Amino acid sequence: MKICLNKIILLSLLIITSCNIKRDGIPPLELSKLNLDELISKINNEELNSKWISVKGKVKINSGGEKVSFGINLKIHKDSLIWGSVTAPIIGEINRLMITQDSVYYINRANSTWMIQPIDYLQEKLNAKFSYSVIQNIITLSTSLPNKNYLSQKRGEKYLIRSSTDSNQYIINIREEYLEGVDLEFKDNTIKVRYVGVQKLNNKTYPKNLIIETDKSGLSLDIAYSKINTSEADKISFKIPKSYNEIE
Repeated sequence: MKICLNKIILLSLLIITSCNIKRDGIPPLELSKLNLDELISKINNEELNSKWISVKGKVKINSGGEKVSFGINLKIHKDSLIWGSVTAPIIGEINRLMITQDSVYYINRANSTWMIQPIDYLQEKLNAKFSYSVIQNIITLSTSLPNKNYLSQKRGEKYLIRSSTDSNQYIINIREEYLEGVDLEFKDNTIKVRYVGVQKLNNKTYPKNLIIETDKSGLSLDIAYSKINTSEADKISFKIPKSYNEIE
């Protein structure tokens, strides 16, 4: 396989295959009466309200025209760690990953190797200064919109928001009242995040489908969230077999 699994799995914490939203019964939208400030406030008030979030789904990866699909299982301990397991049909688990506030842990079962790197390693692979909180917010649809000193533009049933303090662009779906997309501008790369459909769990909005595209590498991920659970207690395992070799 020519795709760099390190980059794939490190990015694979971010996506879900498409599900259509039923629009039956939705009344015509009176866009002129919408209060944008109230809409931004509503979106920003949807914070994570559980200590643990688990996601099961499938990730489709496209790199340079080469496409592969994997199963994915994620567990997030709020503001602490993101644990991921990537599986292939028949083979089973091929990669295990864990991201904390300052480190990246990775096991490659296909070639019996492992590594532990500072969070800077992930930033180098993505050509973007990602922090733990940015990754967590992307996966859980918890990115906050700028609520002051922003510029806005309405295009049909969407609002485009741009903060005066950074170059990121935010896309609001006016009809469904959720953050539909974010363009994250970095010095050497642009990462486009799109959400296709949403679902509610414990008064929190989560994605149905998450798509991430990177300008620099031409890599795109499409993750379908088939199941989401929340809990106040959970556990993860990250044991490195003694027979595995460390990646230098």
